[in-house]
Amino acid sequence: MGYTYTTAQGDMWDSIAYEQLGTENHMGTLIENNPDLVDFVVFPAGIEVEIPDVDTTQSDLPSWRDGLDDQDDDLTEFDEEDDEDGDEET
Repeated sequence: MGYTYTTAQGDMWDSIAYEQLGTENHMGTLIENNPDLVDFVVFPAGIEVEIPDVDTTQSDLPSWRDGLDDQDDDLTEFDEEDDEDGDEET
């Protein structure tokens, strides 16, 4: 079960999602769970926003990017058999 967040002056849906749920991608989930607040773009202080439980372990990266940070970022060395034009010698 989620919890309630009380807004500070200037909060917006995306900033609340980022600060409370770790990513702006949950902004739609926040709006869906707070239909009475959809008219707010910039919140005044003191508005209670229901923060639902969300799966924060799921990566927001596309599947081909998952684990990129775990890989060695070294670039592939230039192949010595390549000539100056970048064409491979035969």
